[in-house]
Amino acid sequence: MTQYKDPSGSVDDVLITAELASRPSRNPGYEAESRALGRLAQEMATNPGGVLQTCAELVMELCQADSAGISILEPGGTSGMLRWRAAAGGFAPNLHGTMPREASPCGTVMERNRVLLFHEAERFFPDLRGVEPRIYENLLAPWHVNGEAVGTLWAIKHSPEGKFDAEDARLLQSLARFAAAAFQMTSALDEAKESQEELQRRIEKGIQAEAALRASESRARLLLSELQHRVRNTLAVIRSIARRTAVTNETVEDYAMHLDGRIDAFARVQAAVTRDPTAGLDLELLVAEGLLAFGAQEGERVAGITGPEVRLKPKAAETIALVIHELATNAVKYGALSTDQGRITVGWSIDRMEDEPRLVVRWIETGVRLSGETPRRRGFGTELIERTLAYELNGKASLEFTPDGLHCIISLPVGEILAEQVLPR
Repeated sequence: MTQYKDPSGSVDDVLITAELASRPSRNPGYEAESRALGRLAQEMATNPGGVLQTCAELVMELCQADSAGISILEPGGTSGMLRWRAAAGGFAPNLHGTMPREASPCGTVMERNRVLLFHEAERFFPDLRGVEPRIYENLLAPWHVNGEAVGTLWAIKHSPEGKFDAEDARLLQSLARFAAAAFQMTSALDEAKESQEELQRRIEKGIQAEAALRASESRARLLLSELQHRVRNTLAVIRSIARRTAVTNETVEDYAMHLDGRIDAFARVQAAVTRDPTAGLDLELLVAEGLLAFGAQEGERVAGITGPEVRLKPKAAETIALVIHELATNAVKYGALSTDQGRITVGWSIDRMEDEPRLVVRWIETGVRLSGETPRRRGFGTELIERTLAYELNGKASLEFTPDGLHCIISLPVGEILAEQVLPR
């Protein structure tokens, strides 16, 4: 991609990301991070339109930045225009300003899809030379929607003495991941509201036939109702995850690590639901993405992911995604993903059991040397698999710790979980 630059220079001349590894860094602030994620969740539930600005203000606070904000790509120009959708601190007067993608450090971050640290970026990006206050260090993290980098979350130091460290980079990436998922949900809600308002205007003007309008309006209201319901429930789910994680972890570091992974699993489901709440979520994709989050993909550490096409209701998908996350976490620590010889096979079928059709999911680990005895300690993962499945989905689960690896069998009633009824022949 062509960028505005000095003829003799390159973007690497202003990149100093490698210095983060050698600079003195403060200890991880997991408690402050947890409070920040909780505040974002609260904002998402009570004031969705304020999520972006709240995220920028939290970056200012956690990273001790002089300015912070969010830039999101919009159509326009040669390769798109970046608009500052949120801005806090000294850069706040530039809120809603724009800059061509190829003329901004944001474009480089989106292209390379990772956290980058710039020093005096104006030496390569001339469009920044007139920006006030002056930017000395600029730390940016990619902002993803549906897996694609479409903007950045950034923090700025406006004085030559200001320096970011590795903990700032970690916090920025964590906030970007969570806030982007929240933004995607609220954007879908806004689109549904706009669709309903447009339908109302068409009804008033009599543009469409009465029957077609009724059908379209009914679908829009269904979509809006579902999205509103999910936004209200999101905070309750996140609070539950945070509370249970705190109870079952002994250190702040373990708490932050497990909380981040569980929220990621939950956020993946929310992102899929917002695209079409009525379509259901594909079980095969849910399992594959859950394993891929741990670097395990089919054909390598995963021997196979097989079963008939199954589309899950949103509530069922949330619980099953968390179950897959807990099983994969256990596999990384103690099971098939902790050894080169270990393999995981996941399969499912629709079987008639106890006079009703049930979805039976089988998680089988092999190539692991275990004692064959059931562990004495019971954490959140075990509780989720055995108790939450029963309470939320009227399901059953069995965990067998064989000498060759863990075998987990989950049985769920079709009527409780499937978006589309699939019955055994």
